Amino acid sequence: MSIRMTADSHLPSVGYQIRLQRILNEWFVILMMLLLEGMLVFVMRTYLEIDESYTKALDWITALSAFGHNMSTVSAYYRSKRNARNQLNYGFNTEKERKKSL
Repeated sequence: MSIRMTADSHLPSVGYQIRLQRILNEWFVILMMLLLEGMLVFVMRTYLEIDESYTKALDWITALSAFGHNMSTVSAYYRSKRNARNQLNYGFNTEKERKKSL
């Protein structure tokens, strides 16, 4: 958590700060999820003696969901960047609105 707070305090105080903070928050949530999943797997294997195949499946599910979440975060960032550029250049919020006017 201290890394997140330190990174947040060094962000510049401008309009894109909110977007960067959102990305940092999203990735912080994923890191926390991965940490909790690792602790859960440790407890499952050490104390509950659950079979390794179940914990491997849990690892794969968690890894794929983290990867998907990161890809959706990156996609949303670039989509909002493109929409902001279109609005600045053309006065439109989306690419569809720009195509309609042509």
